[in-house]
Parts: sequence; C-alpha cells; structure tokens
Amino acid sequence: MSVGRHAARWAIVGALLGGLIAVPASPASARDDRVGLRSAGSFTAGGSPGGVTVEVRKRTDGCVQLRTAIGLRLEGLRVDQVRVQVAAGDGWTPVPVSGGDGAVATAQVAPVDRPLCKGKGATVRYRVSFLAGVVGGRLELAGEASAANGDVLGRAGGSARLVGPGSSLRPRGRRGVHP
Repeated sequence: MSVGRHAARWAIVGALLGGLIAVPASPASARDDRVGLRSAGSFTAGGSPGGVTVEVRKRTDGCVQLRTAIGLRLEGLRVDQVRVQVAAGDGWTPVPVSGGDGAVATAQVAPVDRPLCKGKGATVRYRVSFLAGVVGGRLELAGEASAANGDVLGRAGGSARLVGPGSSLRPRGRRGVHP
C-alpha cells in the first residue's frame, strides 16, 4: 500500500471515530497491542446485513475492560440509513449510531464482561445493514478498541463496496480487510 493511501486511511479512521488521531502512528502501536478489522467484501443497500469484525490482542501488561466501536464513511451516507448490531451472548443487540456528512460511527460497546489481559484476545462481531436507496460506492471502514478508562488500544481501517441503486459495482464474496 502506498504511503499516501496509508496516511489517507488513518485520517479517515480518525475522522470516523471522533478525530482521536490525525497521524498514522498511535500510542497503541508503541505499546504493541494489536487491533485488526475484517469485513464483508461488499454490502448491498436493502439487502442482508454484512459482517464487520474487530479483533483485539492484548500484548502489553495488565488487564482492561474492553470497549469497541466501528465507523463507516461513504459520500452522502446519513445516520438514518445505517443499522448496526453487535453479537451479545446468543443474540444480536442494536448499537446506536451517530455522525453526519457521510461519516457514521457506533457508540462504544462492552462486548465481553471479563477483563482482557496480556496474552489474551477478543473478537467482536458486528452486523451492518444499509437501507434500500443508499447510493453505492467505496465504503471506508474503521474499528477502534479502547479500555473503559478511554485509553486507546489500537485502530484499524479497511474498505468494501456498497452496492446501491445505479451502482456499477457488483457484490462479491467475503474477504478480510486489514490496514
């Protein structure tokens, strides 16, 4: 990936998740905790939900109460056009979304009720759906993991296609997306 695209992706991640970062290097990279993002390769407006997964690996000392959030950016996207759910127990729980100007972010969720400690990992699964009528295009995605006290463990970004009315993009199968 080119340096310019990498920098642009991190800028989008920061914008999506409240402007918490403005440069590619975050404090988490120095601490060595790892956050990854996987998503469906494409989403279809008015179709079934697609998966987005935030994977967290705690590699530094101590334990934290994990919080995660995801963000989406697509030109013209509005909050009322997106539905997000997070896996909780044996079911799915709706997650509030907010934002504007083409950027939507979820509220932070506490996906596991046990602390995340050094050497352990957690996988947080989301389902994202778009209402019929959302114009298709390149969808930028971001995931963030933090501790309950607000310390950011890490962020990851990726992209997918959103197939909507008048879109020339065709849906394909699932794929992993990593920064």
